[in-house]
Amino acid sequence: MMKLTNPNYNFDESLSKCEEGITGNPLLKKTIKDNKGLLIGKEVEYKSCASSGELYTLQASNKKDDEIVIGQLRKIDLIKLYENYFVPIGKPAREIYDILINSAKEECPFCGGIGMPSNLDHFLPKKYFSHFSVLPYNLVPTCRDCNMGSKGQAYATKQEEQIIHPYLDESHFFNEQWIFASFIQENNDEPAYFDYFVQPPEAWSLVDKIRIQNHFDGFNIKTRYAKQAASCFTTITGQISQMKKLGLSNQILIETLFVPGIDSAPFVNHWKKGMFQALTIHFSQ
Repeated sequence: MMKLTNPNYNFDESLSKCEEGITGNPLLKKTIKDNKGLLIGKEVEYKSCASSGELYTLQASNKKDDEIVIGQLRKIDLIKLYENYFVPIGKPAREIYDILINSAKEECPFCGGIGMPSNLDHFLPKKYFSHFSVLPYNLVPTCRDCNMGSKGQAYATKQEEQIIHPYLDESHFFNEQWIFASFIQENNDEPAYFDYFVQPPEAWSLVDKIRIQNHFDGFNIKTRYAKQAASCFTTITGQISQMKKLGLSNQILIETLFVPGIDSAPFVNHWKKGMFQALTIHFSQ
């Protein structure tokens, strides 16, 4: 739900960096070199499918570790490529790992920046798509909660099951608002709270509407956004109280506090935008 800048490295460069770091295993190094072209050819297919919401059409592999996945490369070879030659500090490919992590600017793209990325997540899990284990477009900076939650080893087998791809998905998921909130204040004895919900543009396809609802539910955005808003509202309540004591109208509140809050939201589906929109509606009534 947060757009990431496309990686600066392509599959060829990533594989070359990994190959450069292979020492003590000449057979693996030669096998990677001999089959690099086959792997690189898969990058075009991946990008095309991700850009059109069709990654679900890519066939998952349930092969055993010692079985061939592509060319002469076994599943275990491709997984080792990531675990032994891409992630470890000191290996040449670690440069790419660090650049990808830092590109998120400490904000997890799956949960709208609530969590801080702690590692790279394989958008298509390497357990089932080992040939994409070091494809930069398949490596997404992810916080622990998102990576350990419903994302995990899951992958879509139907179009509507696909979560939003931070690098390659269609622009309307990032540029149009589909997360909103209501301000709920049932009575003076109970604390007020914010209820976040999905409301996609009417023009969107049914599949896209289902996809964003699945993303919203799968990453528990409702609860996580509400917690952020509740924490922020503690401060805002004091500001509202002071402005009311000065005799300022609700319209002044809206113009001087809520509208600037809406405008300061980092992106269109940020929790802050929904919160200040909900307050604007509440104080306009």
